[in-house]
Amino acid sequence: MAKARILILQPAQSDPPGPLADWLIAAGVDIQLVLADREPIPALDDFHALVVLGGPMGAEDLGAHPWLVEVRARLTESIRRRIPVLSICLGAQLLASVSGGMVEPGEDGPEVGARLVAKRDAAEQDALLEDLPLTPLVMQAHRDVITELPPGAQRLAASPKYENQAFRVGDLAYGFQFHIEATAEVVRGWLANSPDLAEAFPAVQIAPGKIEDAVEEITETWRPIVERFATMAGQQAGLVPGSPGRRRLPLL
Repeated sequence: MAKARILILQPAQSDPPGPLADWLIAAGVDIQLVLADREPIPALDDFHALVVLGGPMGAEDLGAHPWLVEVRARLTESIRRRIPVLSICLGAQLLASVSGGMVEPGEDGPEVGARLVAKRDAAEQDALLEDLPLTPLVMQAHRDVITELPPGAQRLAASPKYENQAFRVGDLAYGFQFHIEATAEVVRGWLANSPDLAEAFPAVQIAPGKIEDAVEEITETWRPIVERFATMAGQQAGLVPGSPGRRRLPLL
């Protein structure tokens, strides 16, 4: 049986796809996971969607991380060819950067911990996020922020601290500044290796079981969104009726 194929680029060992990969596979697509900092990054010709994950490096730190040039090129090509994109944290910053937005260190310091974001009115008409709750929980862990969206980009979610939390470039390329895929173990790894993030992490959320509870709620909210993204990939492949980006996508 033919399946849509999704390329997942992982920029750092610290930021694996976690359950996001499982959600995509369960939704009926094939994935290829590539460690972008150490493996050749394939062309997009054989893929129907692209996922770019997070990492501690800067979106424009090409000197220290020259492989970012290839990641940025795949994002640019995806936009040009109208291939569905889901980009997370660093991935979202890369998407903003290649599209003409601005990424800078956050003036108010890191944004860390399980936090609520607010769905914007534009998301009510969005093919991917229209069914998202008004104030979904997400996991934050970033120092840099998207201070200016690309020209023509649509803001889909915001937070009180940094407003550009979720956005869309064109009608198929999505950026999430936050994490929806991080397990409790991964979050604790970030805190153990980043004193500034650990200091900014809400103390009340360090209590036993609190991170696990947050991850469970995040999974319940965001897994259907990832399944819908898989449907977009299926439509891109011609395996699901309709065109990627239209409203009321059927789930695989």
